[in-house]
Amino acid sequence: MEPMPFEDEQWSEIIPRLSKLTPVPLSFERREHRGVVFINDCYSADPTSMKTALKNLPIPGPGKKRIGGLWNHERDE
Repeated sequence: MEPMPFEDEQWSEIIPRLSKLTPVPLSFERREHRGVVFINDCYSADPTSMKTALKNLPIPGPGKKRIGGLWNHERDE
């Protein structure tokens, strides 16, 4: 399904409201420690969500790496 385009007058209402959005905890949270960027996206283990999160990891700079980690949450209990 293709996203629906917005009309110009809709964007004039949407853009000012973006700064008021509150991110969902544990959903693509960005943390940095000693120059390493961590993305915590453990809010949903839905396969489609996981695939989208991995596809959208930040592109690393020259000479840097992009690493994704997964674990089985059910086994932690």
